[in-house]
Amino acid sequence: MARPEPRPPGGRRPLRARRLSHPRAARRLLRDGSLGRGEPAAREDGGAPGDRGTLERLPRGRPAEGRRARRSARAAARARAGEGRSLGARGRPGGPDGHRGGRAVSDTEHEAKNEAVIEVDVAVVGGGVAGVSAAIEAARQGKAVALIEPGPIGGRATHHTLLPWRLLEHEVDAKAEGAFGRARERLAELRRRQEERWTLRLEDVGVERVVARGRFVDAHRLETDDGRALTFDAVILATGADARALDGAAPDGAHVARPDDLFDRESLPEELIVVGGGAAGAELVDSLSRMEHRVTWVMDEVGLLPSFDRELAEALGDVLMERGVKLVHGKRPERIDVVDGAAKVSLVGGHSYSAPLAVVAIGSRPRLDGLGLDALGLETLDVDAGCRTSIAHVFAAGECTGQAHSGAAAEAMGRCAGRSAAGVASEWEKDRVPRVARTHPQVAQVGETPERVAGREVVFHSLRFDETVAGLLDGVGERDDQKGLVRLVCDSATGKVLGATALGRGAGEIVSAVALAMRMGVTEDALADVFAAAPGALDALTRAAR
Repeated sequence: MARPEPRPPGGRRPLRARRLSHPRAARRLLRDGSLGRGEPAAREDGGAPGDRGTLERLPRGRPAEGRRARRSARAAARARAGEGRSLGARGRPGGPDGHRGGRAVSDTEHEAKNEAVIEVDVAVVGGGVAGVSAAIEAARQGKAVALIEPGPIGGRATHHTLLPWRLLEHEVDAKAEGAFGRARERLAELRRRQEERWTLRLEDVGVERVVARGRFVDAHRLETDDGRALTFDAVILATGADARALDGAAPDGAHVARPDDLFDRESLPEELIVVGGGAAGAELVDSLSRMEHRVTWVMDEVGLLPSFDRELAEALGDVLMERGVKLVHGKRPERIDVVDGAAKVSLVGGHSYSAPLAVVAIGSRPRLDGLGLDALGLETLDVDAGCRTSIAHVFAAGECTGQAHSGAAAEAMGRCAGRSAAGVASEWEKDRVPRVARTHPQVAQVGETPERVAGREVVFHSLRFDETVAGLLDGVGERDDQKGLVRLVCDSATGKVLGATALGRGAGEIVSAVALAMRMGVTEDALADVFAAAPGALDALTRAAR
């Protein structure tokens, strides 16, 4: 197989190799000969750039200039025949399976593909947020990269968690009545568009897609379930995770469900039980209560939003109880059963609660089964700050490591793993990635919190939202669920910003700005000299510093 031409670090491949996979680029070339990069496109027929005429399709393949010389005769023959870049058993996007672009693959070609040995510098196993981010970053560093994923690109974030729930939140904000139905109607199209965006980004940097399931057979080789083999110098595991379940009745979608499954239902019952006090459970309870469902929220002794600032988490709990949510905490949920057509959630100690539907949001379990990790020599999937495992050429990123608490964290880990696998020194800092519960009000934090710095020499700056123009316009202070607060933590000796917590509208944007300030080593005085536009969330942050 022809390997992609290496991409120079920080640069783009020669213009002649750039593919017009996006229709806008093709239209631009037809109109004025420009690819939108400030360079005219060369005409193979000798005409001037921009002249109307026959548009020759650029070759689908890349020049066969790999770093290693070992290449089978069959692979070389296929490269000379102009084999397309997609390695998926289901054909290139746009083939019979309904994806974009590409040509149909004959039975003979498909058989030849199945016998191929694919050689790359970096193999990425998993096509979620972390995997895509890792593949793109490794390719940007000039490495030949293959991404192995049997399913759609985007992972749980695109297809089951982040995108669906942000869509539901958007619809509830517009109008609570009928929000779930409207979200279901729009979801398939948004999933398709998001997957297309990821696919275009992968194509743009020359990442090869292997649409198959892989299993490692030794430290530098894996085999796919459709009969192919792939060798690599470094590998990144980004296989994601599956939602955990309680003992007892397995999620069936009818009476017991995971957050991932809810959008497969046509409607939701009036009464539900949500099990799990983390951010996923909090966001689900918030949306359900805003749609006026009766919700019982069951959590263990750790309580509500255990990884967030206690004061802010309790403030959210108070708001939800005022909305009618029944909070049950202090006793661990032990099992769940279906009794008389209803889900029965039993707690340690004997108490139980029943409703037509119970949604279990108690975290996730790394998806590692069937990968053959023992062939890599891996016993555990612990990673260091550079996302490297105990095996020098094996890296991991995202939910499969147990460290990614959000889509942003998964993307940060993926970028770090991609650079590390390409030989570029890189580290990711978990505490500098914001944590946000997209509730109403939002709860957010980044870096150090008041609880974590207790006893240290730090300075706190606090501001209530009702002291800002935005708070005045929103009526902050008239109702508890409209109150807002930002607290800034700074080093007393250097003045550097160490972290922040925020409650209220725009809290996520506030802590994201603080994450940037931390990254740049900004001091409290420098932040105080920034005058944000008012009304706005960042106005509260800069005023807090002053």
